[in-house]
Amino acid sequence: MVTGLVVSGALLVAVLGFLRGVPLPVERPPLGVDVTRAIGQVLLTEFVLPFELLAVLLLVGLLGALYFARPEE
Repeated sequence: MVTGLVVSGALLVAVLGFLRGVPLPVERPPLGVDVTRAIGQVLLTEFVLPFELLAVLLLVGLLGALYFARPEE
């Protein structure tokens, strides 16, 4: 347990040291188009079939999780 604490502390120090050296942008770059509207247009026109298939896949996964999580009878 002590070894894990030492390793995780060293990793935390390394990540924080790296992040201190990275310059952060001061202001956001200007956007010429409404990004939300553009994503919606692409999802509902060009990628409508994969979007709907992903929705069905997520629904099946949710139903499977509910099936396996129910108590035994």
